Amino acid sequence: PNNAANKSIVTATPTAGDADLALLSGQSIQNVAVVEFDFVATGPTLHFDFVFASEEYPEYVNSINDSFGFFLSGPGIAGAFSGGAANIAIVPSTTTPISINTVNNGLNNSGACTNCTYYYNNSAIGVNPTAWNPAYTTQYDGFTRDLSASATLICGQTYHIKLAIGNASDNLWDSAVFLKNFSIPPMVLT
Repeated sequence: PNNAANKSIVTATPTAGDADLALLSGQSIQNVAVVEFDFVATGPTLHFDFVFASEEYPEYVNSINDSFGFFLSGPGIAGAFSGGAANIAIVPSTTTPISINTVNNGLNNSGACTNCTYYYNNSAIGVNPTAWNPAYTTQYDGFTRDLSASATLICGQTYHIKLAIGNASDNLWDSAVFLKNFSIPPMVLT
């Protein structure tokens, strides 16, 4: 459970810099973690669910903007990131990337909120505190509700995806992304 505010493990030798995350965040990036791979589309859509969590919540909203992205590139994809990739980690029904600054209950969970429908206050302060709800056993002070990432693919074509997360400006107050249900449902012929 979240029983310690601002819990963090400072990395002795952090991996610094990621151009795509810096573009999203608007800040220098530290402590980068990246997983990337190619895949062949076996169906017309890519879909997976995720939750973004951070210890930067709620004290650093609109100041330190820890960021992450799901950068997809390949046929039919056009975006502003490396290799023409598009970020598919966005606030539902928008083109807004998800980050500390774009999904929150305001500074110290005290409003004015930004896309707060998608935010869960996992701390004991501000608007809708959890009082350490045992249903959520994660140390992070705040996180998004379950969200989905998706993209239209061309069946049989090769795509590249880069899943990246990093701390903005410092090597403190960890953030994380939790993924599930990564799938490319096969094309159904009728």
